[in-house]
Amino acid sequence: MRLKNVPGAREEIEASPCAITEPEAYRGQWQSVFPETQQLHVEICMWK
Repeated sequence: MRLKNVPGAREEIEASPCAITEPEAYRGQWQSVFPETQQLHVEICMWK
């Protein structure tokens, strides 16, 4: 999703319980967030 083209998108994403906004807090502990039995899809994006 291109945030700059969707008004309110950043706030909507940050309000989602699925969004991880501080990944440093989970360093080395990702198994607690994503159990091995689930398939994992990662979306990587960059903000200016």
